[in-house]
Amino acid sequence: MDSAVLNLVFQGCFPTQHTCKQPIERFIVLRGETVKRVIISLLITVCLGLFAVTPSALAADIANGAKVFGANCAACHMGGGNVVNSAKTLRKSDLEQYNMASLEAIQVQIQRGKAAMPSFLGRLTPEQIEDVATYVLDQAEKGW
Repeated sequence: MDSAVLNLVFQGCFPTQHTCKQPIERFIVLRGETVKRVIISLLITVCLGLFAVTPSALAADIANGAKVFGANCAACHMGGGNVVNSAKTLRKSDLEQYNMASLEAIQVQIQRGKAAMPSFLGRLTPEQIEDVATYVLDQAEKGW
């Protein structure tokens, strides 16, 4: 920027005669609005960042899910298989085929049981059920 332009800008924002305070007040208000906008933008960014992370990733503990799975599910579902019905495994393709490829569907299956699978409602806490369901989905995505 040319020094003459800088001088005009400076004089517009900080007049040498203080008879008219409007440019100074306008500058201060502008700075205040800018600060508000920056703060609001940061808050929105943080909130969007939190929502970008899946709720199950925030709430569920995959390591605990693996532990609970090992103690309660692995006898029938070792390595994502199914010793009772080999067509209905915990592999991603089978979960998708049988409309079970969601956290909610897996949680319902664990809670209610179905066919030869017993209900784990009352045996596992809601948190453990969520952890196991998250673990199963995670493993299915990784191919067991």
